[in-house]
Amino acid sequence: MSLWKLCDLIQLNKDYQIEKYLGCECLAFGTDGGRVCYGFDFSLEGSVFMSSLGDLDKNKKNFLAKNFDKFIEIDLSIIK
Repeated sequence: MSLWKLCDLIQLNKDYQIEKYLGCECLAFGTDGGRVCYGFDFSLEGSVFMSSLGDLDKNKKNFLAKNFDKFIEIDLSIIK
């Protein structure tokens, strides 16, 4: 997992057009090191989701955890 630096967060979200495709309530914070991004969906109280950067579609977001604390507890190898 590759977490984006705080100073790069806004620009990377703009570059990947996260708001345009996933909605203004979403904020990506990193990737799997490849073509999958991880982010928060604030319309669902900060739930953590994953989405393919090649097909950003708000209807195809996979929700992983109800918050970041629960997200860091999961074994990411099971979702690949």
